Amino acid sequence: MKKKNRACVPSGLEKQRILKEKRIAKRTKRIKIVLIAVLSVLVAAAVGFGVYFIIDRTLFSDAALLKRAVVKRTNSENLDGAELVKAGLSEGDFMYATYSDATSVVSYYTGADENVRIPEKLGGNPVIAVGESCFANTAVKTVEIPESVRYFEDYAFQLAAKLEKIDMPDKETVIREGVFANCSSLGEVGVPDGVKTIESGAFYYCEALKGIDLPHGFESVGSYAFANSGLESIELPESVATIGEYAFNECKGLKSFNVPAKVKELPEALFNGCTELLEVKMPEGLLKISKSAFYYCEKLQIAVIPSTVKEIGDYAFCHCIALDGAVPPAGLEKLGSYVFADCNSLTQMNIPAAITEIPDYCYASCFAIREINIPVTVKKIGNYAFTNCDTVKRVAVPVSVSSIGLCAFAAMDKVQTIDVPASVITIGEGAFVDCPDLKLRCEAESFAMEYAEKYKVKVEKQ
Repeated sequence: MKKKNRACVPSGLEKQRILKEKRIAKRTKRIKIVLIAVLSVLVAAAVGFGVYFIIDRTLFSDAALLKRAVVKRTNSENLDGAELVKAGLSEGDFMYATYSDATSVVSYYTGADENVRIPEKLGGNPVIAVGESCFANTAVKTVEIPESVRYFEDYAFQLAAKLEKIDMPDKETVIREGVFANCSSLGEVGVPDGVKTIESGAFYYCEALKGIDLPHGFESVGSYAFANSGLESIELPESVATIGEYAFNECKGLKSFNVPAKVKELPEALFNGCTELLEVKMPEGLLKISKSAFYYCEKLQIAVIPSTVKEIGDYAFCHCIALDGAVPPAGLEKLGSYVFADCNSLTQMNIPAAITEIPDYCYASCFAIREINIPVTVKKIGNYAFTNCDTVKRVAVPVSVSSIGLCAFAAMDKVQTIDVPASVITIGEGAFVDCPDLKLRCEAESFAMEYAEKYKVKVEKQ
């Protein structure tokens, strides 16, 4: 048998050395793998960060965000009907858009100057308009408009709080929606002869605007057009036929107003909160005084209601505490709730024959009314209708009435007698409460007599 070569067989120490080398090799390999993986992640992160940085700088920078906002609000057509070619273009301190009729619209002012002149041309095209929100929230005080500009778009100057004066383009026919809204320093506006319409909110919160001259041929005032402005006087031409709701809401400096003859309706809250308003002249031919038309006109003394008025809405003259001279006309067909509530100076009332119901709170807290005369056409007296009418001493409820509402005659300090006919079959709780000297005059075995006994109201049999 052939003997093994002992020199080829590793000794114990050699085996250990070999195993150790193998372990070190494996460990080194694992470390390399880990390092490669870490480096790969770091490289990927660096690349990703770089891409993110580039994207952020290009897509989410202030300039990029502004450009997208301007492009988004750019109209797809100009007011001549030409189609948009490209928006978000820049030249100098202006962004602009071009249209298929080779015109430009200035879209946004990017500068910081207080006195600005719009260029006649942008992109080689004549500038025909100041675009939507173009000067919104800017610090401009004056803006010079070139002759090429024919119109301002909606909200063009809104929130330009330092804007002091401006002339509308000579060819303008419409002062558009919100165009000067919240221009709190705007005190002077040149209105061209061709303007026929002021749209909704055009001069909303223009607190420095004391007056405005409107041309002959002017036709309509939109809702909130002058709301919360500093307007002290305005003369609407006789050509005006339409006035929108809240048009002069809270114009606290307005003292008098003449309603043009063509106007058929005073809209909702037309003079709401006009606390300095002393007098309003309404024309014959007016058909409706809407809800809250004169609400909280605390200094209004005289409001002669034309004989043609058929409807007076809820709260129409509510809290006109100086009013003494507002008698509903004989032809009135509809009377709202709270119409004369809190008219502390009103000395007389008149319910026209066509009215079958005296609405809730209609004459509540009219402290100075001397007499309450209810026509025989009335079938129902509403809740709190005459509560707190402290001066009245006697009331005669006609036989046409079948229902008296909650607290209808409550808290009438001086009332001594109220005649309640047998026709009344419903009386609300508290109808005669807090009337210390009151005696109800009613028939025996009537509902009124039963009511008086139940609630311990003094009675006198008819």
